[in-house]
Amino acid sequence: MKNLSEFFNKIDLEVKISNKDIFLIQALNKDGNYSESAVYTRKTGELIHQITTNIKHEEKEKDISFYSCKNNNQDS
Repeated sequence: MKNLSEFFNKIDLEVKISNKDIFLIQALNKDGNYSESAVYTRKTGELIHQITTNIKHEEKEKDISFYSCKNNNQDS
């Protein structure tokens, strides 16, 4: 997940592999009020990146981005 965000670059990540094709990466800041997560589906190349701010407040803010990743190493 390098270069997805500055936050991901600076923090230890919790990585969960749901199965051989789906990866979940989550990170929470020290005070628990900011988090980022990413879900990558290897088979389709889809990546969902979610940033949540103001977690401790009643009205959380979410920013969700969708990406299509291309694997240059796949055989044609």
